[in-house]
Amino acid sequence: MGAEVTKRVQGTPLAKKLEVILGDVIKMPEMPSCDALISNTPYQISSPLIFKMLSMPNPPRIAVLMVRRRHRAAYHWVLRSSGSPLTPP
Repeated sequence: MGAEVTKRVQGTPLAKKLEVILGDVIKMPEMPSCDALISNTPYQISSPLIFKMLSMPNPPRIAVLMVRRRHRAAYHWVLRSSGSPLTPP
């Protein structure tokens, strides 16, 4: 998914505004600051990711997290910087 997004913006003005980080963000000493965070996350690490994101000095303005669970079902949350979750209907 990250490679596809990078390919789509390559050669456009948006390429300067996008940084795709592939890997285990939980193992990073600190998350890089960002304006928006989009994640497709396994359920088992969703809590550590959310707590790490919310403990950032300047958390993202918006985060879109797709949390995967077994059998390809998914939960979707959108967290605003106020920390109040918006859940789908």
